[in-house]
Amino acid sequence: MMVLPSTGQVSKSQIRMPGVYPQADSYVCTSLELSDEENYLTGFKALATKGTAHHILLFGCEEPGSDEPVWDCGEMNKNSDSDIPRAPTCGSKPAILFAWAMDAPALQLPKGVGFRVGGDSNIRHLVMQVHYMHDKQEPDETGLGISHT
Repeated sequence: MMVLPSTGQVSKSQIRMPGVYPQADSYVCTSLELSDEENYLTGFKALATKGTAHHILLFGCEEPGSDEPVWDCGEMNKNSDSDIPRAPTCGSKPAILFAWAMDAPALQLPKGVGFRVGGDSNIRHLVMQVHYMHDKQEPDETGLGISHT
């Protein structure tokens, strides 16, 4: 985390699963490439409930673990029945930026504080990992709302 310059305008973005059909006890990842412009992440809000997702982790990565829109990123999970490709969460330099579980409230970092991403940082991609406890019969678009400057 870093102290922010006082002139940052706050914007909101989302990262969402692109309509996946996860299996029970699966870990699914999707990524978002960041612009070359330096940004600071200042707040997070889960776009999910504990009935939808067991937990969500947001990683900052130099490179995502896969170029696919979604991939099985349950490195410790032995479930090999997945229809999606398997790869690690990050290809290199992973950093956990946010974690959510059990209907936790949104998180707003203190004024003047944020996670530096893009620009000359080593965080070029955001990777969201969702742990699903149950099979989904309808497409899932679990995600995170992210405030940034």
